[in-house]
Amino acid sequence: MGGKMVEFSSNGSTSNGYLSTPASGKGPGVVVIQEWWGLVDHIKDVADRFAREGFVAVAPDLYLHVEVEKQLRAKVADLIMRVGAVSVAQVREALESSRKFVVPFVEYLDRVGFTKRVGDQRVLCSAEKP
Repeated sequence: MGGKMVEFSSNGSTSNGYLSTPASGKGPGVVVIQEWWGLVDHIKDVADRFAREGFVAVAPDLYLHVEVEKQLRAKVADLIMRVGAVSVAQVREALESSRKFVVPFVEYLDRVGFTKRVGDQRVLCSAEKP
């Protein structure tokens, strides 16, 4: 049985993660911790494998809090709408952050279909509002 993305309360706010349950719908719990690149398909597969063995597996998205992600997406979308395609350096400046954070963040935005990499630039590919 495949899992699904879920939102849950966390420290007075909302976080998200991936939940995979065994066919029985119940079992001992296990938390699957992601590597540095975030809640990717591999981590979801690990959770699914635990579920097939009878565990309720949750993989919380530790990379970015939901509200912070929304704020950063809005800043990136605003930047792209104002100037067109943008480089990592432009995103870094707009977010007032380091390249070490911005590179994996824009790669995440590409992976989820919010932006698209075209050469060394990013463009919006999402019709939804940030």
